Amino acid sequence: MVDGDAAGVLAVEARFYSALRRLHADPEALPELLALWSRGDDVSTMNARGGVERGGVAVRERWTWWAGQGIPMEAEPVETLSCVVGTDLACTTGLEYHSDRTLRVTHLYRRESGEWRLVLRHADPLAKRG
Repeated sequence: MVDGDAAGVLAVEARFYSALRRLHADPEALPELLALWSRGDDVSTMNARGGVERGGVAVRERWTWWAGQGIPMEAEPVETLSCVVGTDLACTTGLEYHSDRTLRVTHLYRRESGEWRLVLRHADPLAKRG
């Protein structure tokens, strides 16, 4: 059973992935995705295809650029490995399955005015065990 706070975090995460999957085909997906991010200047994103962006402007510019690249982000399925929720911070870890690779993903959320908002996304390729 998922408690109420975890359910709220996972609902925001589901909205993120819904927008991410539609990012290159649906003009409404980018505003939906950006609306999930904190407006704080301490946000950051480190995506699997490169880049480290810090600050709200840089993060929004990166996602806007990414939306125009025409590279599908199927991220299907997403396997949630953990969801840890505190009073005002929450963290999820998971695996995103893409047609050509699997990504390890960490999302950090902060509660702002009663809503969970993304503060950090970090994604990198899952290395094969040797």
